[in-house]
Amino acid sequence: MFGRSWVCVGVVVAALAAVEVLGGMTGQAGAERRSDEPAVFSGRIFRSNGSPVAGANVTLHEALVGKPPFETRILAETTSTQDGAFRFRVSVEDAPDRDGPPYGTVVVQKEGLSIGWASWPNVHLDRQRDITLTEPKDLAGTVVDAQGQPVESAAVFAVGGQYLRRPSQAEPAEHLYTGIARRLLTATTDAAGRFLVRGLSAEGRFELAAKKAGYGVAYTWKPERPPETELLLVPGQMDLRMVLAPEARIEGQVVEKASGQPIANVEIAALCSRTSRLLWPTPVRSDNDGAFAMEGLLADEYILRLAEPREQPAEWVAPSTTQVVQTGAVKRDVRIELSKGGLVEVAVVDACEPTPVPGAVVRVRSLSAGTGIHQSLTKADGVAQFRLAPGEYRLQDLHKPGYSRGARNETFTVEEGRTQRLACTFRPLAVLTGMVRDDTGRPLPGTAVRVYPMGAEQVLADAQGRFRVTWDPNGWPPKATNYLVALDRQRRLACVERTVKDHSEVELTLRPAATFVGQVIDIDDRGIPGAEVQVMLWGPAWGSRLFRNETLRTDGQGKFEIDTIPPGHKYRIHVTADGYGRTETDRDPNEVIVGRVEVGTLHLAAANRAVSGIVVDAQDKPVPYASIGTIAGPTTGQRDVRTRTDAEGRFRLEGLCAGPVHLQAAARVEGANLYTNVWTQADTTDLRIVLARKN
Repeated sequence: MFGRSWVCVGVVVAALAAVEVLGGMTGQAGAERRSDEPAVFSGRIFRSNGSPVAGANVTLHEALVGKPPFETRILAETTSTQDGAFRFRVSVEDAPDRDGPPYGTVVVQKEGLSIGWASWPNVHLDRQRDITLTEPKDLAGTVVDAQGQPVESAAVFAVGGQYLRRPSQAEPAEHLYTGIARRLLTATTDAAGRFLVRGLSAEGRFELAAKKAGYGVAYTWKPERPPETELLLVPGQMDLRMVLAPEARIEGQVVEKASGQPIANVEIAALCSRTSRLLWPTPVRSDNDGAFAMEGLLADEYILRLAEPREQPAEWVAPSTTQVVQTGAVKRDVRIELSKGGLVEVAVVDACEPTPVPGAVVRVRSLSAGTGIHQSLTKADGVAQFRLAPGEYRLQDLHKPGYSRGARNETFTVEEGRTQRLACTFRPLAVLTGMVRDDTGRPLPGTAVRVYPMGAEQVLADAQGRFRVTWDPNGWPPKATNYLVALDRQRRLACVERTVKDHSEVELTLRPAATFVGQVIDIDDRGIPGAEVQVMLWGPAWGSRLFRNETLRTDGQGKFEIDTIPPGHKYRIHVTADGYGRTETDRDPNEVIVGRVEVGTLHLAAANRAVSGIVVDAQDKPVPYASIGTIAGPTTGQRDVRTRTDAEGRFRLEGLCAGPVHLQAAARVEGANLYTNVWTQADTTDLRIVLARKN
């Protein structure tokens, strides 16, 4: 949820690396870079009303994945310019691969405004994101013990943040990495057990934890909630209650299976298979006598397994062991028996050229040993090594920037003391190269180029107007029509090439484009400032967001002008705003001509209504933590809003417009997927939703 493999609750290491910081330069997002080229994260910072934020502190954090409890380090720091712009440049030397592409988070802080953030899932690829800072909100409450008495001097901290509003439906929500949240969003309880966590974003959702020696860690995230559940705490809640129960402990010894001799310095992790990683405790190491102790645990079922090193195969292996602990109890004499297991080598070769592929992430899944997913990185010879406990495994997947990511299904058996080698091929992404020019033949450096709808991040043409763009055709029908789109926002020139073939040399001539002009108003005909406008380009059997890396908003009067629209194609304009619903309008190819194209006036209804009720299964039993949300669309004017049922199956879904509401509810109950779709009306207070088994 907050990075790869683990959730960080550790300390941030503020080690500044030699990263170039360029304030005020906001280019379009680029492509996967060559190893000798820095990658760029650029964007602008806005208030909720769309005005830029100058003088904000902007930091780039890298997650030190593979070092649980996860640490982060600050790669770079800058200040936003007068127009809210910022830019970071990071080279491979600044942030080398460790167990895969480095994971970054951009964090924004400004006195008097909320915290803001954006994910950079791979700092070796260019990315552009605008970040919105809202009026600051708080989370407050009380920490008590099991007898209801206040607990003084307990540390309270956020264990993560999440924006529920997404740049587009095709993209995941943005997460605030857990280690960063813990460091920046903190409080300490007073003598009455009260706490106040300040500076939260009104657009985010959070979860909190409380910790004090001698107690199990308390979380607002309930253990019985599904691991994939979204964060629930809405800033502004002031009556939270967190209960610190007496800690549970697991104590034991690590020994060599063959000799019974204790083994020191072995790192042991505890996983909770039924709960979110937010609740997983910090790994511990065995001492010189092989002894280990896990403290501050909640009553739960824990799976103990060896934590794997990232740079080389593990020295030892052991089957996982499941331990159940109760509040205040100590589980003693847990014995973990180590062996050398079997060595597995996975050789990865380029499918187009028979050469090794270094730096690829290889993942295998345990099918019988109960040790979960194991991950390794191919070395210079293209080989990834694993030391695994005996049992059945599946080669899960491969991943490396520049290659097509896909699931694998090969299964294999690991035997004690045996070395085996697996071979697999890895297909590079499709490649297009070419030149962009205007209609006089002049090169157009800086033009953004991307393949739609299946392209990777867009690229920028170089000083000679040349470009190299990649895309992944896997998972798309072989005969599907793709568009190669080139946009020069500075000169307002555009081009669309309908047919795209792999490894083609393409000459693109950009010509003057269209500009969509319109206004967003409420039911009283008042302009809505800061409304978000999205332009969808429609091709044969698909639609894709034209400006994927930009947030387009209305001005103070609710007006918008969106330039660089390639003429002669079909578009759909989506509009949403905080506190309002959504609407959309289409423009056919013959309507989109060079120059100004009037979109007209778009009305948004106020989203100040709600629906509440209960979700039950076919046996009329309440379903806790079921997902429920709107099916957004033009027929209702409702925007995409979601929530979860509580422990008793009850829910309240806010942010709705008056009129019909189309809802979808889903849950996983006893291994079965349940779902249903229902229609209702806003302001319904006793809605009963019955989930059925999903085929």
